Amino acid sequence: MKPPAVLVLAGLDPSGGAGLLADAEAIRAMGAR
Repeated sequence: MKPPAVLVLAGLDPSGGAGLLADAEAIRAMGAR
């Protein structure tokens, strides 16, 4: 079974505490792509 795909609409926070980078980390942790 393929992992679910997720579409993210987010801003960018260079510190990594929020925004696109944090969303991508959370999505990977849940096994999605």
